[in-house]
Amino acid sequence: MKIYIELHVPYTDYTGRKIFNLAAPVPLKEVLKELGVEQHIALVNGKYQPHEYLLQDDDLVVVLPFMSGG
Repeated sequence: MKIYIELHVPYTDYTGRKIFNLAAPVPLKEVLKELGVEQHIALVNGKYQPHEYLLQDDDLVVVLPFMSGG
């Protein structure tokens, strides 16, 4: 199972694309935790998904910085 992670998180080392090879469906929050970007918004295949969402084969996850107010 491959999960493609596209990261748009400024001021970190995590900008770019990573491919995760996972043995089984895994909650989105676990992958974000591994990346150290738990407080960010994640879109899975272009849709907002809760952090409990179970990632599936070939999902594309785009991680965006969480912007409040402004």
